Amino acid sequence: MKFPCKMVSAICLFFISFDALCGTLVMTTPISGGRWGNQAPGTHPTYMYARSVDVYVPLDQGTAHAVRLSSYSHYAYDDGFYFKVDWIGASCNTGNAGTSIKFKIYNSSNTLVGYVAYSHLNNVPASITQGAILYWWEQPIIGYTKKWSNGACWSISGDNATHVHMEWQAGNYAVSEYVYQAYQPIDWGVMSFSKYD
Repeated sequence: MKFPCKMVSAICLFFISFDALCGTLVMTTPISGGRWGNQAPGTHPTYMYARSVDVYVPLDQGTAHAVRLSSYSHYAYDDGFYFKVDWIGASCNTGNAGTSIKFKIYNSSNTLVGYVAYSHLNNVPASITQGAILYWWEQPIIGYTKKWSNGACWSISGDNATHVHMEWQAGNYAVSEYVYQAYQPIDWGVMSFSKYD
């Protein structure tokens, strides 16, 4: 059943909207207990899309953690979001810094919502292939973090800087970003895609 757009008059991701909110997908932290990296979106380098950030592993809890395609949409604002694997290959086109996956996000009307990508993944499941469809509520594991050997594509100091690199870009939905705080735990969301009518 499709729910109608609802009027909202509340602070949503640090801005106020009086428009009809018709669909929102929040990209939550891909690592359980993940932390913001050392550079904010807009400062951190991008390789695939418009904005990026590193999500560090939890402090002093090792370097190998599951990375999920983690997102959330409240049932009232769920536009039937799904992810389609657009590309999968070596991060930075090298063979020593893990795997990158680029996703296109669509709604149930097959409208392009936006783009999201993850890099430096280890042990990507065999089911993650070109064209594969994943649904937001599945929260699928798309790989694991690893402390790679330092090089042109990966250079960190210490286990606690092990991370997944995350990028995003708007499609036909607007992008909003949560407040960045270097090295601090990510409370919940990294960014979101929203549609207003």
